[in-house]
Amino acid sequence: MALVPLSVLLAPETQPEALSTLLGIANFLGLSTSAWQPLGMIRTTYATIAQVIANYTSQVSQQAAGGYATLAAQMPGNGAATVDSQGYLTTWMDLVSTQVFNVTRNPATQGAGNVYIKNNTGTLQSGGAGTLHFASPNVPGLTYTNTLPYVIAGNSPGTPVPVQQDTPGAGAAPIGTVLSTSTPITGCVVLPLIAALVGNAAETNAALLVRCIAKLGSLSPNGAPGSYNFVATSLPQTAVASAIPPYSVSATITRIGLAINKTTGIVQSYLANASGPAPGPDVAAVNAAVQAFCVPNAQTVRSGACTTFALTVQATAYVPAASGITPAQVQSAAAAAVTLYCSNTPVGGVSTSVPNQLPRDALISFISLAIALLSPAYAQNISVTLQSPLTDSTLLFSDVPVSTTTCTMVAT
Repeated sequence: MALVPLSVLLAPETQPEALSTLLGIANFLGLSTSAWQPLGMIRTTYATIAQVIANYTSQVSQQAAGGYATLAAQMPGNGAATVDSQGYLTTWMDLVSTQVFNVTRNPATQGAGNVYIKNNTGTLQSGGAGTLHFASPNVPGLTYTNTLPYVIAGNSPGTPVPVQQDTPGAGAAPIGTVLSTSTPITGCVVLPLIAALVGNAAETNAALLVRCIAKLGSLSPNGAPGSYNFVATSLPQTAVASAIPPYSVSATITRIGLAINKTTGIVQSYLANASGPAPGPDVAAVNAAVQAFCVPNAQTVRSGACTTFALTVQATAYVPAASGITPAQVQSAAAAAVTLYCSNTPVGGVSTSVPNQLPRDALISFISLAIALLSPAYAQNISVTLQSPLTDSTLLFSDVPVSTTTCTMVAT
């Protein structure tokens, strides 16, 4: 017996369908519906009632669909204010996730960490919290402010100053970034970051749906892999990771890969955040939480950071000169697109007929779309070629890609 799709069962009744039903009832009651003129009063009244019925069933259908997590996650935003970063309505998904699964959406977070400042003078420098302001040279609008008073000794080779991202949301300043400052300190220079500052956008419907399903695994007394996924990706983000209750991480874990050794029975997890492998303190926090919440007796579970797959992307974008797009815009859009692609790549890549792949075609698609959005009127005339990588990339099971992207613009 063929299965009926849920979408068919929840499809609203259209106005013509409702009108047909009403006329059928009238005909069954002995009324001469065939004699009613299309613009006559009776038929017009029936048509109006049919439209009211269609509008009502549309609302009922949306409410019913909202009760199913999969459909709630895919409700289009249609211009609503409450949408996720992919444009899907968050209202119904939040209701379903909290009421049905007792899982709440991970909010947007602010990247936090230390900026090291070198003092080239013999004079001590100090100031209050909120007096130093830094900005990322690579991401417009990504700014940070010191959260505590600072004291920088004279001739200090590098004093840590705690900072936090000013606005919650997606944005990363990777290791090695030299932040600019609008509040320079005489005789002092900002040193390259030794740890990334990572902020995350609010969890998307798709990611929340995955956690809701994984929550079911966390209810299993047999330690289903879903339980490890749920605990790892649900720990809140704080300025400093904590491996003791309440457990927390410095950057939200967004991806987890699992490898089960059937000989030893050991379950090994590989953890990553939006920018790449999870740092050591975050791994320790997740491991402690997993051991506390969901490791069954006689089973060994270990948490570890993912390994980095260095992805070098070299692209050429062919852009009409009349579009007004600049080479700098092309480079920025391409780098952001590849970063987004890498941050959403599952641990170990994508497995279809060939396991653990990073598809080259997907990279081209992401870059092309990002550049096309700079000038939609010329989108059809923009094309992208890749010089690197030349083929699909093969990852290890524990790999997550971290990219370096160069995109050259050719005006056509």
